[in-house]
Amino acid sequence: GVDEAALAKIVEQVIPRGTPAGYGEELKVSFDSPVEGMNVLAKLDGDLFEDGKLKFSDLGPNEQSRYTKIGSMIACEYCCGVKSLVFPNGKPACGCAHSAAMRGLAKYLLKNNASEYTDEQIVGELAKWKALFFPKQTIQKAMQLQAQGQGANAKSLNQLPDMVGGC
Repeated sequence: GVDEAALAKIVEQVIPRGTPAGYGEELKVSFDSPVEGMNVLAKLDGDLFEDGKLKFSDLGPNEQSRYTKIGSMIACEYCCGVKSLVFPNGKPACGCAHSAAMRGLAKYLLKNNASEYTDEQIVGELAKWKALFFPKQTIQKAMQLQAQGQGANAKSLNQLPDMVGGC
């Protein structure tokens, strides 16, 4: 059977709660309202939606390079099977709202806070939302990793690609 205490600990470690630091208040998004957050963040993606607030072309050359790198490091594979958020030319690789939300947030952070976030930190923020968008798959992946590690420790859990690093 499932160890309920171990499962609860994994959920606590991989599912974010509260308001995202740095951009949550400004964008009026909360980890506690993932569907509403997804809708707000997806509307930032001007490459998928004509009325979206931010386009790839709005980013400077350095930010465009970072955006395509970041977009190739994470995907919404549970939804549609894509391997990245963007193609090498920066265009959306997927039309789902999950992907649009992650792309929108990446563009927002690069446009407004590029110097405050490393690429890995931006991927970490996208991964927090991905965990909310796909909680069952995220928890299953964490549990599989724990089983492989014969008793997960923080280090093995932090190696998950859709996990957030240290705060």
